[in-house]
Amino acid sequence: MACNVAHGDGLHPARARLRLEKRRLDLDLVVVCTHGAGCALECVAACQAGAISRGPDGAVTIDRAMCNACGSCNPACPYHVIWYDGEGKAGKCDLCGGDPACARYCLLQAIEHREAAAEDFALVRREMGVGR
Repeated sequence: MACNVAHGDGLHPARARLRLEKRRLDLDLVVVCTHGAGCALECVAACQAGAISRGPDGAVTIDRAMCNACGSCNPACPYHVIWYDGEGKAGKCDLCGGDPACARYCLLQAIEHREAAAEDFALVRREMGVGR
């Protein structure tokens, strides 16, 4: 929830830009936006308002002013990491401008921000049933 605090959202678990899912007794899976590294940017294609785009830095972001709250982006995302606020506007990980708060403030250093490779997502896709 460091990202929530960094974005001035307070402590709202439902608006966390990443989530931890217990998949098995021996597996906790961190689920976060892959910014196109682990998907085909389905959310960008599904956004009717053109509010979701990928910037030159590689981050996929949502322009909240352009979001029309249609709700088509989350179902299109294979990881379902897009959430909606009280107005129905979409939100998701934006990499905190290149210095993600989740990685910066993780006391156990269990979260790192690095360039992802396609093989990094094999376990996530298998566990979440993505691509089946």
